[in-house]
Amino acid sequence: MKLSIHETALLTLLRKGLMLSEESLPESFADFQEVAVLARKQTVLGIVARAIISDPRYSARIPRTLLVKLKSFVVSGAIKYDEMTDSLAKVVSTLQAEGIGSVLLKGHGLAANYPDPALRQCGDIDLYVGEDSVRAYDLLAASADHIDKRQ
Repeated sequence: MKLSIHETALLTLLRKGLMLSEESLPESFADFQEVAVLARKQTVLGIVARAIISDPRYSARIPRTLLVKLKSFVVSGAIKYDEMTDSLAKVVSTLQAEGIGSVLLKGHGLAANYPDPALRQCGDIDLYVGEDSVRAYDLLAASADHIDKRQ
């Protein structure tokens, strides 16, 4: 299967953002908007945005509105990451105080493997609490701003 020009550009910028390559896009490449759409779908927009923003060869040739959106995404992502990290610390501390162990799963935990953890798009925090799930739910529901109904 042959990759499209946009998919190839996405992978080039992703490798650059992950500091795995210094490969560059062709000077003629200009459709950064479509690459941003693909990056968002693949939840790697933070990494790709940082690669675009930090390289004057790219940031100088993309529309100003897109550049502002990418910068905003990176900054708001960092703020959200910090907020989620603080929330996670409080939740884990609350659970530990009641003798409930937890294991961080997926997203937020994987962010530690990124060159900059705040570049990972985050949505929620997944904790495994084992057989203590009902007790953990009841304990956390009391202080949650929002919580789905227990099933």
